[in-house]
Amino acid sequence: MDKITLVVGSTRTGSFNQQLADVVRETVGDRAAVAQLDYTDVPFMNQDIEWPTPDAVARVRGELAATDGIWIVTPEYNGLMPALVKNLLDWMSRPMLEGSAVTAVAGKPVVMSGAGGRQAAAGSLAECRRLCESIKMDVAADPVGVAIGKGYGTGVLEVSDDDRTRLAAQADALLAAMEGAGD
Repeated sequence: MDKITLVVGSTRTGSFNQQLADVVRETVGDRAAVAQLDYTDVPFMNQDIEWPTPDAVARVRGELAATDGIWIVTPEYNGLMPALVKNLLDWMSRPMLEGSAVTAVAGKPVVMSGAGGRQAAAGSLAECRRLCESIKMDVAADPVGVAIGKGYGTGVLEVSDDDRTRLAAQADALLAAMEGAGD
């Protein structure tokens, strides 16, 4: 069975983006195995510590290299993606082995979604897409942003039927890209 790895850009308890990731998992259903990446122990990117590769970086690279597709679920902080996600992608843009050009994510199918304010994480998602394209990932569909709206008062992300339809289309596109990547 194909595997999708979720990269969630918020570690906050009750995170709206974790709630969105849970909706993503439901949306994919039994069409692929879905696992969430734990990358909170990855140090800030610094070429002075690149070799030998820190254990946490090697572990995460291995997990992302072995997955069939990646789904990034990112919040928006001050119009941009959080440092946690940016740092992970910066590390993943680097070679897996010293002297090699091969990275863990080049050519890997990816989609991105995010929950945010009135702009529905548009700034973060645009930045995330640019970075994924820059590091040669295969962006399989346009990003999907979900406005938090009343959730700010309740702590519960309300995902509309329209949002669910757009997430389902994203899932379909990612799964199709994963199938095509195996050719």
